[in-house]
Amino acid sequence: MDDGVGDRVHEKKGMYEKKGFDAEAQFLETLIEFQYGVDVKEDLRRLSGSVSWAKGWPENIVAFWNVEAFLWGQKISSDVRGMISSVLGSFCSGNILDLGCGAYSYTSGVGFDISAKMLSFNENCRVKVVGDVEKTLPFKDSEFDCVTAVFLLNYVHNITGLLNEAKRVVKEGGKFVAVLNGKPVDEWQRQKEVPTKTKGEWVRLFGAYFDQVRLVEKGGLWFFFCAKEE
Repeated sequence: MDDGVGDRVHEKKGMYEKKGFDAEAQFLETLIEFQYGVDVKEDLRRLSGSVSWAKGWPENIVAFWNVEAFLWGQKISSDVRGMISSVLGSFCSGNILDLGCGAYSYTSGVGFDISAKMLSFNENCRVKVVGDVEKTLPFKDSEFDCVTAVFLLNYVHNITGLLNEAKRVVKEGGKFVAVLNGKPVDEWQRQKEVPTKTKGEWVRLFGAYFDQVRLVEKGGLWFFFCAKEE
């Protein structure tokens, strides 16, 4: 479904060169075309080498999610975002840590993400911390009342390490909630996905770290509500 968009991309490229547009502007304009199905991946790869936050795209994990920051609004509808916020708001309160928050947090708390570019778009978290969920979290033991992981765990390789860390930073009597899509993620983001699990496998995994696990299915999403007993 090119509809002549590919020709316009090359026309724009020539315009950029003539008018001296910088690489970042070229990259962002070409990224828009990419989202409309135009085969400009190699153009983006070439341009990414001159854009500090996109270098190594799409193989580099940080660069990949930095670029996704510009596209998050197209991934999840406002209705779904509102539904998730409502569900989490009824479960989480107090000091909240949102792991892998990306460009949008469904609760107001501390947003933690590997992508500084993602965090720069996030207007819902009150504190922004750049870091890697695959490593030890830079927070104190029992620091949070609730920890959330929304659309994150499918991309985590060290899942046992992360759940250990989530349990460590949650207070006794605190909560952990994970939200996962009940259907496969889109083909583009699937390239960063780790092997998926069934609902039952997730429940059993969470049960190894938390004392109570409850699964709720709503709007095609899986909500796993976990509690850490006092």
